[in-house]
Amino acid sequence: MPTNDQPAHRKGAAPRDTQLRLLRAQRVARMGFIDWNLATNEVELSDEVYRLLGLDREIGPTMNVHLVEMVHPDDRTRVGEALERAARGEADYDLDHRMIRADGGVIWVHAQAVLSRDPAGQPETLLGTIVDITARKVAELALRESESRLRLALEVTQIGIWDWDLRVDDWSANGTYFHMLGYDRSVHAAHRQFWSERVHPDDRQRVVETMLDVRDRGLPRFDIEYRIRHADGTYRWVNSVGRATEFDPQGRAVRLVGIRGDITERKLAAARLAESEARVARAQKLESIGQLTGGIAHDFNNLLTVIIGNSEDLIEELHDRPQLAQLAGTVKIAGERGAELTSRLLAFARKQALEPKRIQAAAIVHGVLTLLRRTLGAHIEIDVVAEPDTWPVHVDPGQLEQALLNLCINARDAMPGGGRIVIESANVVLSRDDVAAEVGVPAGDYVMVAVADTGSGIPADQLALVFDPFYTTKPAGKGTGLGLSMVYGFTIQSGGAVKIYSEVGAGTVVKLYLPRASGGPAGEPSRDSATSAHLARGDELILLVEDDGLVRSHATRLLQSLGYRVLPAANGPEALEIARGERTIDLLFTDVMMPGGMSGPELALHIRKVRPNLRVLFTSGYTDNAIVHFGRVDPGTALLHKPYDRRRLAEKIQQALAGPDPAG
Repeated sequence: MPTNDQPAHRKGAAPRDTQLRLLRAQRVARMGFIDWNLATNEVELSDEVYRLLGLDREIGPTMNVHLVEMVHPDDRTRVGEALERAARGEADYDLDHRMIRADGGVIWVHAQAVLSRDPAGQPETLLGTIVDITARKVAELALRESESRLRLALEVTQIGIWDWDLRVDDWSANGTYFHMLGYDRSVHAAHRQFWSERVHPDDRQRVVETMLDVRDRGLPRFDIEYRIRHADGTYRWVNSVGRATEFDPQGRAVRLVGIRGDITERKLAAARLAESEARVARAQKLESIGQLTGGIAHDFNNLLTVIIGNSEDLIEELHDRPQLAQLAGTVKIAGERGAELTSRLLAFARKQALEPKRIQAAAIVHGVLTLLRRTLGAHIEIDVVAEPDTWPVHVDPGQLEQALLNLCINARDAMPGGGRIVIESANVVLSRDDVAAEVGVPAGDYVMVAVADTGSGIPADQLALVFDPFYTTKPAGKGTGLGLSMVYGFTIQSGGAVKIYSEVGAGTVVKLYLPRASGGPAGEPSRDSATSAHLARGDELILLVEDDGLVRSHATRLLQSLGYRVLPAANGPEALEIARGERTIDLLFTDVMMPGGMSGPELALHIRKVRPNLRVLFTSGYTDNAIVHFGRVDPGTALLHKPYDRRRLAEKIQQALAGPDPAG
């Protein structure tokens, strides 16, 4: 075996071209030859070794000790021990290590050597090769560094990696695959069956079919989300992505690899976002319906004002003809029922004018009990659970009573065979923004009023519809579908929120969250005093402004029947022209919403510039932001709701005339 670039010195003459080919092969392979004489410790090196180490061939024979000194200090002990073992004939020399070139540069080499013995069998020389493997080592180090970064990234992102060899059903995974679900790889068996048993029952078939699609049906890759049981017993959402990497001659996958990540938080966030979007969509839908129903209610209230008023006139005129008077009474009752429906529509549309007072919700609950027991019947048991010292709220007591009555009637209808209703009032603090967002109100202090029943419950797919006007789960003819709509509108208009919980066969709970009122203790809810059978009358001059001709004629007749003098006008400009005259006007009685570019409040403002002492009574079947803000009538404003009858008109006219002087 030649040990330098002049092999003929040791082996005899060789053709020149053979030597040249050998030299070129050494250079191409970057392979050098070493011949170490164990007796003299001299080392003969081929020209390629000189080039690899940057040595000068003219320095003469090289001692092995000099060559060993060129080994990197961190590898020197390992190289020395390996050479000694090879020199003793204990093992061939085969090692990767670093060398320091004469110019100080560091290279990686792969060195191999075998022992040659003399005729007596004694160790004589070590013959070997040395190859520059720096490029390969750099690539390997880069690969290891990349793999290390990948492992770190996978650990940080909690990505599990798995590998399944279908030929021998050998399944393996990294530690993260186990740890993300609370399992220990050293304790729990790393086999496919272990995990398939933990897939949620509702997802298991889908996961199995996906794997079969990849294995048997040529699906190139898969990306599937499913639930899997954590070690603590809960289920987590995971995303598993993988592909087939090896196939048998028939094209069936025989090896699958993939990754799995925990996406539970992402799923929860998506669910919260979907719920929020659904809540916004419902609110927008209800707002749109509210605008429509509010406008319809306004027109109906004008008609009902005329119907109810004229039926009263007929009843009086037909007092000596009882059969006809009874018919007129029936018309009045129908009109009053229509008025109740429009009132509920306005409540849902949040266009009713509330008259809020600072009250205790618990007092309202106890106050309405007698009416509830009489209305609901003996087959319904009613329990009240009222927390002592509940905070005051600022709501319309009459509307809260009506809301409770509607909820209890709905509860009764859900229990035709009898059952139990529990009315609860309690203080609640919604201190976390996410909890407040779930309820639909800002964080803060609230009084919760709840009505729970033991009835039939409402299917989940119908819960989102129960607050829609005219929607009902009752049989045909068994309700208007406006009860919950009224509750919804009143609560939202009062600054609160409504939540409904129901399960088929387990009953329903409706919770009203009313904001806590600031200030001192709440007063008792006031009750309207019984009015005298005698209608209040007068002879004052009233400027009546009403754009609807039927209502204007009817109101004129009613006022005149009460003794008042009337100046009717069809719109604001006409009324303003009348007011600029010289006659003394005692009261402006005007509709709020009128066509022609001038509303009732604007008319009152213009007239008071020339008549600052003029008292004003507004009337409307549909409130807007002119005199009602946040559902509350502006302080000092007198308002008569349409439809109205003669008695209500007489009372309001007297109250307005007796009110304080607007000019102070």
